[in-house]
Amino acid sequence: MGAYSVLARIPGTVENDAFYFTLNVNGVDVPQMILDTGAFELTFNATVADSLGLKNLGPIQIGGVGGTVQAYQSVCTLNFGGRTYQDVPCIVDPDFSGSGLFGLRFFVDSQYALALDPISQQFFILGGSTAS
Repeated sequence: MGAYSVLARIPGTVENDAFYFTLNVNGVDVPQMILDTGAFELTFNATVADSLGLKNLGPIQIGGVGGTVQAYQSVCTLNFGGRTYQDVPCIVDPDFSGSGLFGLRFFVDSQYALALDPISQQFFILGGSTAS
């Protein structure tokens, strides 16, 4: 494994076996986001999506442990660690009960690693891997 640099250090809390944090989306702080690498997409509920002004860019069916539901695709802007990420794909799931999920796709698309430290209750977005 190579060496990584810390691009962002994001504080949060570990509750009920999940890591909750605040994510700045479209210039708005969205509290109670869940870091969920088991989910692929960045996902928001309909209320949060409305407050963020997320446009409906087309329907999509999504599946999870609760079955398959109709949702829609959108894009948003993320801000953290002094960096701005534009046109980040996201999904709006009207049936989702939480604020949102921060899934694996952002890390795959950006080629970033992540590390969760449940002791200090923060997660790290890591970049700049070099071979060792």
